[in-house]
Amino acid sequence: MAAPNSWVMVDANPSDQEGASRWVQADGDGSWSADFGVPGASDWEQNVLDILPGFDGSAFQEDEDWDGTWDNWHVPNPDFRADRQATRSGAGSGHQVPTSL
Repeated sequence: MAAPNSWVMVDANPSDQEGASRWVQADGDGSWSADFGVPGASDWEQNVLDILPGFDGSAFQEDEDWDGTWDNWHVPNPDFRADRQATRSGAGSGHQVPTSL
């Protein structure tokens, strides 16, 4: 959520390719979304990408006197492993996951 009708800078930062930025306006309720699958309106918004597991990004909103609120986001990239000889498998988070192979 953002301040109603305000502008938000949104960045997507993959680790293996150039990132992308979008300048989006919140609606009257403060809701907003950024579409990185199509180029934005400005020259610096032309990079497109699919948001994939492992991507990081941020959203930033400034107020009238240039103070701002910044929030980072991350798309998890779970790591699952299985061993046909074991009765359980492990996930990258260290949790045990019951499985059937």
